[in-house]
Amino acid sequence: MTEKEPVRSSSPELTAMTLPKLKEVASQLGIEGAAKMKKDQLASAIADLQAKNREAAKAEREEKMHKQKELNKQIIEEWNQATSKEIKENPSKFFNNDQA
Repeated sequence: MTEKEPVRSSSPELTAMTLPKLKEVASQLGIEGAAKMKKDQLASAIADLQAKNREAAKAEREEKMHKQKELNKQIIEEWNQATSKEIKENPSKFFNNDQA
């Protein structure tokens, strides 16, 4: 299994930062070896981490949506079964048999 290369957009915000500020941000993000990296390496490492975080957040949202859809299907199925049973047991409750 190969790891996908993160999709990185050019980040003018990162390249505009000073080296000390990039080191500070990288340190806060937990990027190992940030203190020894050059400016372009830091900007790339931060951008890569941001891309990975976006992908992880997207995957998490998609998983939650999938689970919610499955739950909704189950609720609808159970509702339909309960309603169908109730109609069979007491049709007069749902249908007016008094026709003029």
